[in-house]
Amino acid sequence: MNILITGADTKEAFATSGILLEESIDFKIVGRNSLDIGFLYLTSLPEDKIIKETIADEIEYTKEKKFTHVLPFADFTQWALAKRELEKLGIKVIVNSFESIRIVNDYFDLYKKCREDKIIHPRTYKNHNEINYFPLEIKSRDKKNCFLVDSMRDVYNLTSGRRDVLVQQHLKGDIFKVIFIKNWCVCFRCLNEYIMEIIENCPSQTKKIIKSFGLDFGTLKFVNDSFIDAKPYIEWEFLGAGNFVLMNLLGENRPSSFVPGDKITKIPSVF
Repeated sequence: MNILITGADTKEAFATSGILLEESIDFKIVGRNSLDIGFLYLTSLPEDKIIKETIADEIEYTKEKKFTHVLPFADFTQWALAKRELEKLGIKVIVNSFESIRIVNDYFDLYKKCREDKIIHPRTYKNHNEINYFPLEIKSRDKKNCFLVDSMRDVYNLTSGRRDVLVQQHLKGDIFKVIFIKNWCVCFRCLNEYIMEIIENCPSQTKKIIKSFGLDFGTLKFVNDSFIDAKPYIEWEFLGAGNFVLMNLLGENRPSSFVPGDKITKIPSVF
């Protein structure tokens, strides 16, 4: 294998580069500027780091160097659009479909899909007159910002005249993250930012959500049984849980610790 990793400033690229070094697999890391590249200084060699100005430049570089795999951690929609062309050249692009990425990358489209398919999710308020509960979350549609508010004054200040935000119920309770690759699931309960506990049962909606959004792999987030978010990639802490997760994502093997459906038996853990 010869792998191109994109999104050099992400924790996912950081975790992946360390695993590939450990496995002695050839790879390059592409970023847009020297700051991106510097993020990965500790886990890869200088010659492994490439700077390109645009996504189009990255795609042309992929063709030129004849990589076997591309593992994007940025610009998902552009790589999804380029996937068919690159796979005709024998380059496997590890990315979800354009349509599924479009849905999960926009909070409005995400929760519209939840309503259509009757997936349990936080209440989303259509106008200020419906609000009768605090605290609330003000979320930007592009997922870049989220604010916890506890007064109508804050709601008006953050939403007035804007069509790019959502107002949603703030849920309290246990937070779960579920990673999945095809129909193989692993579930973690997040106790805090640094400690994670492996649990056996995934939320019952997991299969329904995966089918609804058409995702081949990714990370789902729940509070109790309510679905609150989806990401079209495997988050860095799960990649770090064991090399088998990355190798399975690349399609090289199926870890014996995964079982079909919503349960796991036992998986290695570094937490």
